Amino acid sequence: MIRKNLFIYIVCFICLSCSSKKSIENEITFEVKYELLGEEYNFSKFIINPPKKWVELSTEQKDLLNKQINSPDENIKLESAFINELYNSFMFVSRFISNDENEFKSYLSAIRKINIDFNIVESRFFYNGIDIIQLMIMKNENVNIKLICSLPENTYLIDYIVPYEIYREEVKIIESSIGSIKISSPSN
Repeated sequence: MIRKNLFIYIVCFICLSCSSKKSIENEITFEVKYELLGEEYNFSKFIINPPKKWVELSTEQKDLLNKQINSPDENIKLESAFINELYNSFMFVSRFISNDENEFKSYLSAIRKINIDFNIVESRFFYNGIDIIQLMIMKNENVNIKLICSLPENTYLIDYIVPYEIYREEVKIIESSIGSIKISSPSN
């Protein structure tokens, strides 16, 4: 009887161990160097630190940019934009108006179609409890890292656009900024 119970406990332990490994299989970590980052911004559902010396655009500049953006999907609203004028680099934080999964699939399909001639690396991972789809689009003149961050009530799109020739120099800064993403607590 003891052997039978021991066997059942061992089988349960192995099964639970395997299932817990699967749930964090795509969990990744980032090396965050806060000395490379600017102040923290709270977008009501999540927090992020843009790279240091990347200046937030004014409301007027953001509104003008919102009108000029050639989005393949009208379901996206620009929340904030940051620029590094020295390197002509950008970070955009946008929100999907609808939280419908079909909208995200449609957006991803449109992005793939628009960038069909360029190298696109796509991955999906979990970070700080956030389900993230990442697209890295390597164009001749720039690198665009798109993060679709699925939160319980909203989904956000974060874009980093950096000139190709300085991307290698800036990758640690961008990695630190991505690594600063976390879900807002109710007290924030």
